[in-house]
Amino acid sequence: SMNDALRNGLWNCYRENIIDGLNSVYSGLSNSHEELDAYFAYLWYHYYKKPIDSRPNVDTCYKIIRTDFFKYLWNEVYDFIEFHTSEEFRNSHHIIWRQLQQFEYDCNKILEREFAGYRFIEHIIVPISNEIEVNEIKDAISKQSGTFTNKYKNIQLHLKHAVEKLSDKKSPDYRNSIKESISAVECVCREMTGEETLGKALKKFEEKGIKFNNQFKQGIEKLYVYTNEKGTGIRHALLDATDTPTFEEAKFMLVVCSAFINYIIASNK
Repeated sequence: SMNDALRNGLWNCYRENIIDGLNSVYSGLSNSHEELDAYFAYLWYHYYKKPIDSRPNVDTCYKIIRTDFFKYLWNEVYDFIEFHTSEEFRNSHHIIWRQLQQFEYDCNKILEREFAGYRFIEHIIVPISNEIEVNEIKDAISKQSGTFTNKYKNIQLHLKHAVEKLSDKKSPDYRNSIKESISAVECVCREMTGEETLGKALKKFEEKGIKFNNQFKQGIEKLYVYTNEKGTGIRHALLDATDTPTFEEAKFMLVVCSAFINYIIASNK
C-alpha cells in the first residue's frame, strides 16, 4: 500500500521537476507549450502505449495524468516515477537533465521522510532503505574513475542487472539477482588477478599483500559455494527439490557482494 503523504510527496516531486522543469527551461519562449506537448506525446507513445494522435490538448493531458496517478496502485506509482529516470527517457529529455537529477534526489528525500522501504539507486527504485546498504551498492556501481576504468565495466553491468532483477515489482527474480551479484565478485577477481575462481583469486590477492583473516576468507568462500550448490538452482538447472531464494537472501547477497568489491578495490590501491 501507499499512504496519502507518500503519494502526495512523490506527485509534488514529479510536478516540480518534470512539468515545471519543462516549463522553466522554455520560460518565455514561444515553443514552451510545444515542448510540453512533445513530452505528452512521448508519454502517450512509450508509457500509455496509445496512438500519439489520440492525445488531447496539453491541459487535458495533464489532468488525465494527475487523475491516473492518484488512482494507481502503490507499485504503479513507483513504475510511473521510475519511467522518468530510465536511460531512454533521460536521453530523450536531456534538456532537463539537471531537473531529472534533482527529481531522484527529491524522491529519495520523500521516501526517507515517509519511512518507505524503497530508494532510488542508479535510476532504479530498489526495495532497500538502509542508508549504509544503499551506499555500498551505489559505491560499487557508480565508480567511474581511478581503479574503475572501462576495463571493469562488466562488474557494473552485473551489479546493475542484480539490482534490476531484485527490484522488478511485478515478477522479481531473486535467483538470478544472486547469480548476477556473485558474478560481479568473480568479475572483479578475474580482472585484478587473472584467476577464474574465487579461491584462486583470494590466494593471488594474498600474494599481492592483501591479508585476509582466515575466518573472513572462509566466510567469503562459503558464500561462493552457496551459489554453486545444486539445491539453490542459482548456477544449475532447476530440480524438483530446488529451494527458492527469498528477497532477504537476494538483498543480502547484493549488499555483501557490493561491499566485498569495494573492500577489494580499496585494499588493492
